[in-house]
Amino acid sequence: MAWYLPLCVFFLCNIVICVHGSYEDDALYLIRSTPSNLVLDGSNSKVSMQHFDGYKPQLWNFKKGLRPGLFVIVNNSTGNVLDVASDNTVVLGREKNGTLNQQWFLHFNGRLVNAGIGKLLDVRGGKFVAGNPLIVHPDNGSGAQDFIVKEKQTCGN
Repeated sequence: MAWYLPLCVFFLCNIVICVHGSYEDDALYLIRSTPSNLVLDGSNSKVSMQHFDGYKPQLWNFKKGLRPGLFVIVNNSTGNVLDVASDNTVVLGREKNGTLNQQWFLHFNGRLVNAGIGKLLDVRGGKFVAGNPLIVHPDNGSGAQDFIVKEKQTCGN
């Protein structure tokens, strides 16, 4: 069953810009770094960038979040979700607990934003190498924060 998700950008002035997207509840997605072509991999407790090999830890499902425009990103292999650690830096795969640190929205320019702290998913140090962990960081305009979400059937390698 398809559901439509308003992908929103929240500004400090309470202005919201939404771009509507559609995700299938049972579909699997890759989250790919635009500059490097590496994908998010949930093989370990710390999510990292890896070359696409098609294994389950690199496939993700998008579930409706607590509010319209928010979603939870669930790893296909572990069932754990993208989460932000208590120090607000390292992105971890943990069990779903319903907190805003596990809620995300997609900025209209292809950046994944954590709803709990308003920081963007970021490739640590801008180093596009396999195994490099992900962090959250304030928007800095770098390519390390550019990601594309594609359904598995259309991803290719």
